[in-house]
Amino acid sequence: MTDKEILAELKKSYEYLSDIRENGCVDHCSGQLNSKIIDMLNIAKRNIEDSYFEFYKTLDRENLRVKSLENNEKVYIARTIDGDYEIGEDSDNLTCIDADYFWYEDQDFLDSEINYDNKYYAKLWITENDREQGFADDYYKNFDNLKDAIEELRTYFYDGNCVCVEIYDFNDVLQYSCDEESEEFYIDDLKIVKINEDIINKYIDSWSNHKQLPINEKLLYYENDENLFIAIDNTAGNCWTEEFKTETDAQNWLLGKDMEKGDMDIEV
Repeated sequence: MTDKEILAELKKSYEYLSDIRENGCVDHCSGQLNSKIIDMLNIAKRNIEDSYFEFYKTLDRENLRVKSLENNEKVYIARTIDGDYEIGEDSDNLTCIDADYFWYEDQDFLDSEINYDNKYYAKLWITENDREQGFADDYYKNFDNLKDAIEELRTYFYDGNCVCVEIYDFNDVLQYSCDEESEEFYIDDLKIVKINEDIINKYIDSWSNHKQLPINEKLLYYENDENLFIAIDNTAGNCWTEEFKTETDAQNWLLGKDMEKGDMDIEV
C-alpha cells in the first residue's frame, strides 16, 4: 500500500462514517441511531481525522501533488481529512466536486507515489534484547534520498530512542548502520566507518605495533576536541590518513574524489 493509498483509505473511511452519522441520526433524519451510537461515531471520526493528519505530516509533500489539476500553481492533497485540495503557498482550497476529480478514487494516481529504485527504508532495534532476539522494528517512513534518511535516523538514534538503526535501499541492500560502537556508511560499494575514539586508537595501536589492519578498510573518525574528521584508508595496506574540516570532504577523499589528499602515512 502506497502512502497516498493510506491517505485515500482514511479519507474514504471518514466520509463513510460521516454519511452514516448524517443519514442515520434520529435527531435530524429520523434515523435509527441513538445519541450513544452517534457519540461513538463522532469519536471514531475524530480518531481517523487525527490519524490522517499525523500520517500526512510524515510524508514528503511533493509526493502529494496532483499535477493533473495544476495550472500556474502547485496543487496538493489537503492536509486535513475534510478538505480535498490545497493550491499554492497560501493553501487556497479546492473541492473534488469543483475539480470534478476525486483523487482518492483514482488508482493510477494512488499507485504512482513510490519509485522504489530511489527510495530508502529503515529498521531499528529498541533494546539490546530485541537485537539479540532478532526483533527489528520497521521505521514507518520512506525517504527519497540517503542523506535525508541518515540525518533523521541519526537524530533518532542519538536521542536515545533505540540501540541500533539500519537503512536499506529498496533492493534490500544495507546503506547505513549505527549503534553505540560505530556508524557505518556503505557508499558506492565501499564501507566508510565513523567510529569512537577508543576503537580508532585500537586500530592505530595495532598498526603501530606492526600488526595487520584489515585490507580494504576505510575509516572515518570524528575528533570532538579539534572539531576535525580524520579519514583512514588502508585499502592498499599503507594506512593513509588525512584530516578534514567537514565530514563530506573526508568521505569524498575516501571515495577517491579528492586525490590531492592522502600523502601522510602514520606508520612508525
